[in-house]
Amino acid sequence: MSNKFSSKIGPNFKIMMVPVIAITAVVLVFVFFAPKTASELDKKMKEFKTVQSEEVVLSAKLESLRGISPDLLDSEDVTVIALPSKNPGLWIVSQIRRSSRETEISITEMSVTNIYDSGDIKSSDIEFELEANEYQSLLAFIEDMTVMLPVYSLNLISVNREKGQRNIFRGEVKATFFWSDFPKTLPPINEPINKLTDDEIKLLEVITAFKRPIFTELTPGQPQDRPQPFN
Repeated sequence: MSNKFSSKIGPNFKIMMVPVIAITAVVLVFVFFAPKTASELDKKMKEFKTVQSEEVVLSAKLESLRGISPDLLDSEDVTVIALPSKNPGLWIVSQIRRSSRETEISITEMSVTNIYDSGDIKSSDIEFELEANEYQSLLAFIEDMTVMLPVYSLNLISVNREKGQRNIFRGEVKATFFWSDFPKTLPPINEPINKLTDDEIKLLEVITAFKRPIFTELTPGQPQDRPQPFN
């Protein structure tokens, strides 16, 4: 019986059975699984569009941040004070004057000269002469100078006892202070942020304990009536 049935099936029909079965299987898979696949695809497309829109917003915010003026940085930030963007000569002079009063040192002469521009870092020299009645006061003043902000370099400290005067010490100090322009732009959003090294973190911890200037910005005062303006 089976032989008779198989003999009735032509060779062409046998050849067509394989693709027909394959197509039928594909159709069944599509019928049963296509709705779920389409739902997942639609979900992924929505997530992609959401992420894409968020990226556009973040990019716009980044461009806004990159255009912000460096002058808007927090003037009380220790890094801004340690290496400011403008010549901190007034800060340095104020720091030295304050320390001289606290340690009872007399500053007899002071001058700020020579501005050097090496490209990224600018610098200037400060020189002053001092006088002290006690050697311990002089040491306290020098020690105080080593923990002052902004950052500067002590180039020369020379101290001599006045001839014929046991308790009068005169000295000369030369130093160089620095400043640098702040970065004009932030790095692109697709670039990773460079983390601080252990040495950089330790350096920040050290300078955070340094003495900061009493003022970092000079604000104009209110006009006042002065009957004798030259007194």
